[in-house]
Amino acid sequence: FASPNQILECVDTTSVEKSADALMELANAKGGSDNITAIVVNTSSNTIESTDAEKVRRQLAALKSNFICRGMSEGRVMRLLNASSVVSCTAGQSLVSRGDPNSGLYILLGGRLRVENADSTSIDLIKHDYFGQSSLVGDGTAHASADAVEDVELLHISRLDFQSVAQLLPKMGRRLYKNLADELSENLSEAWAETRSSMSDTGEWDPNELA
Repeated sequence: FASPNQILECVDTTSVEKSADALMELANAKGGSDNITAIVVNTSSNTIESTDAEKVRRQLAALKSNFICRGMSEGRVMRLLNASSVVSCTAGQSLVSRGDPNSGLYILLGGRLRVENADSTSIDLIKHDYFGQSSLVGDGTAHASADAVEDVELLHISRLDFQSVAQLLPKMGRRLYKNLADELSENLSEAWAETRSSMSDTGEWDPNELA
């Protein structure tokens, strides 16, 4: 048997996988007549929920609410979550500046972020709002800036990580790209409708000309 101190030395609070590997190495080192290693974790019924578990739930909820995970099982959503990262910005800090390389999809977990377009129009984003979806499929530079109005926390899926998941899991990849294509098509339709309305108001475009 191993002593409590030996077991504690194997526990890595940052990684369940590392802890499991270290415990199995300890069990193998202790020897035995079989080749079976069992790891038993005992928790009390009144254990307080960990902060890390709550953070994962918040991130999972934000991702499940996003268009990119439409029609996907929770297991696949979790797979995409594992490929994402969390970014934080303090109030007044710039997250994206116009001209920066496009870096992927951002989903707000909390706080308030202001996105300003090249024409100086702006919009404030709050929890579960998102931006940057078009950069998941194309290189280029940002046409808008994003600055933290309040302290913000965001889930970030980079283009490279998005493409890696799609290549590693082809069936899931087809769903991801379909969801992205549907979203970009809807964005384009909305942009065209706004442009057409604006041109009609100024007399630059007459819908009857296409009749």
